[in-house]
Amino acid sequence: MSIALLYALTTLPDLEPLVKLQRMELVALNSLRRLPEVASNHHLAHLVVWQAQLCCNGFLGYCDVSHPVCSGLSTNECISVSDGPSIESQVFFASQPALCDKNEPFIPNALPPLKAQIDVCGGVLYRQCRDPLFESKPVGICVNLYFQVIACNSFDLTAIYGRQQEILYGLGLPCDPKEEAWLGCV
Repeated sequence: MSIALLYALTTLPDLEPLVKLQRMELVALNSLRRLPEVASNHHLAHLVVWQAQLCCNGFLGYCDVSHPVCSGLSTNECISVSDGPSIESQVFFASQPALCDKNEPFIPNALPPLKAQIDVCGGVLYRQCRDPLFESKPVGICVNLYFQVIACNSFDLTAIYGRQQEILYGLGLPCDPKEEAWLGCV
């Protein structure tokens, strides 16, 4: 089960009925304050939590209101150990290396693209563009980041490299030689 980019989600429902749940990835759920009990989910072997309030609000035993996800919280809003997860769930959480990894980067909430960034692409994926928001950047690519509308992106150039690799290895959508020659499409 993967849940991502629901910035206002504060709680998850009970997971106990999901007896065959094996994996759970929770990504950029900035307002998620706690996890439900997982002690009865015996098949759950892999849990990833990245960029969620529960990583710094005391739910896992430490409260760090200076962390960007918890900015705006006071120390009075931290969850006490007695209100945290059961011992069984704590043991499982402690065994998960990708649970609130402190070395993971913090990425601010995605902002919707501006009309000028959308217009320059004309609805065409992978077109080369100049991002009107970041004109100092040399080149951009028309992509739909975060499941949004196709818009010019010049700040995350991994999209360019990723599409070049797709073309090179014949993966993903078929390339368009007219629009994607700059990426190696012939």
